[in-house]
Amino acid sequence: FFGLSGLLMTSMAISVTAKHNFSAIVFWKRRVARLIPALLLVVVTISCKTLIERAVTGEPEAVDLYYLRKDLLWAIAYGENWNLIWQERSYFAEDIKPSVARHVWSLAIEEQYYIV
Repeated sequence: FFGLSGLLMTSMAISVTAKHNFSAIVFWKRRVARLIPALLLVVVTISCKTLIERAVTGEPEAVDLYYLRKDLLWAIAYGENWNLIWQERSYFAEDIKPSVARHVWSLAIEEQYYIV
């Protein structure tokens, strides 16, 4: 995925640059318009589900809400991969409760690639 995505985006940037009309601002605006609405929908849905679940069952505990909030904020900031590293949580670990935002790590890496 990263190879194909990187190849497509880099080749697009090179072809636009060859025409002398590449704009980093336009590139990022298009990316934000394409990705942020879906990401925010996921974050809002998870938040609403968690609030309803807490009202009905009393779960999750306060400490779980702390980590959920932290995970979702890192997801919005496209830094979930660093959050998982700092928490020493493996994407593939089955012995701990996984982050609901763990799948966003690939988008985080992709965004960090484009920044570099």
